Order: sequence, then C-alpha cells, then structure tokens
Amino acid sequence: MDLDYIHSQFLAAAGGIAKGKGVTEVVLVGGAYGQQVRINQALQAACQHLREVLHAEDSDVVKAAFHAFDASPPSDLIHECADSLLKLSELREPRDPTTAPFRSREFFQAEFTRESDNKLFKADVSYTTEFPRTYEAKVRFADDGQLIIRDQLRGPLVDIEMDDELLRESVVQAVQEKINTSDA
Repeated sequence: MDLDYIHSQFLAAAGGIAKGKGVTEVVLVGGAYGQQVRINQALQAACQHLREVLHAEDSDVVKAAFHAFDASPPSDLIHECADSLLKLSELREPRDPTTAPFRSREFFQAEFTRESDNKLFKADVSYTTEFPRTYEAKVRFADDGQLIIRDQLRGPLVDIEMDDELLRESVVQAVQEKINTSDA
C-alpha cells in the first residue's frame, strides 16, 4: 500500500470538490502518478489509511474543499477531513435518475465538444422529468472504438415548470458545462 499515492488521491479529491465536482466524478491524481480516481474512492481510502496530520502545504486545498460547503475542517487529521468531506459530498449529491420511475425518465445520446481543446465526447444521458429533477451522463471519447466510459457525470436540474424542449436543453447545458471543466 502506497500511502504517498493515497495522499495524492486525497488532495486530488479535495481539489475536485473545491471545483464543484461530485463524489462520483473522476479527478486526475497529481505528481508522477498520472492516474484517475473517483472522488468517493479517494476519500474512502484516506479515511481508512491516512492517520497523519495534514501537511501545512496542503491546507489551502483542503480548506477550499470545505469552503465549497460553507464549512471548516473538523481537525488537522487527514482521515477526519476525508470522512467529513465524504459525508458533506454525499449530502449534496443528487438522486440517481435511474432510481426514478421509468415513466418519469428520458434518455438521449449526444456529442459534446470540450471548449478548451476541442476534444469530442459522446454521452448517453438520462434525466428525470418529475421533481426533484436530476441528470446522469456516461461520457466517453468520441474516437474511442472500445466505448470505455471515461467519466460519469451527475447533477441536479432546476426544479421549475418548463416545457420538454427547454428541460432537455437545460440537461444539454449542464452536461456541456461539466465536460468543459473535466480533466479527463
């Protein structure tokens, strides 16, 4: 077990939370690792294995993650910070659209272009039409013949009355915004 790698995962997860990512989203692990990890997996590993005090040079990213919830770190211990971030993130996480009744779900496929590098992505998108409205998108590279899911995005939608076309457009905008800020 590489504690330095788990520490790098924890910092990547905290940075992702500070940028508004949800617990099921993927972040890049910094340093020489060049790996991706889901935020919830990184936080769970930190809870289990990192019993050390938070390094002074890491406190800014951890404080920024807690700031995303208008909260403060519970202590200087990494495992306590990770546990608290995991709980706060899970509270913020919207419901899974796939758990909604089938009659209140819509599905579509779409292509998206990330603005920063013009990388083309394909996504299988589902969303709920009844309140509370949420969406989920399984995203892959458009040129990937293997259809490997690169990221799974999920988020809330505005719960106001709107017609079907406007609701679908709000889903497209939400997915496009997440792709534009993704590291994958």
